[in-house]
Amino acid sequence: MNRFQAMVQIMALINEDHDLKPGSREAKLIRRVISSKIERLGPEGALAQIMDTKAHLIAQIQSLIP
Repeated sequence: MNRFQAMVQIMALINEDHDLKPGSREAKLIRRVISSKIERLGPEGALAQIMDTKAHLIAQIQSLIP
């Protein structure tokens, strides 16, 4: 899996309810966080970590969305 594929899979996992609007401030922030995780952990590692902490991450995201 490459970085792009990991980003797509992670964003799909996070945005299952389609609450994030593409290009929104929140979506850009999340993409930066995910990109940082991919750089630090690699594509597979980032995906695994997001899958493990998905509920916590989604709660944080929802607090950002008005």
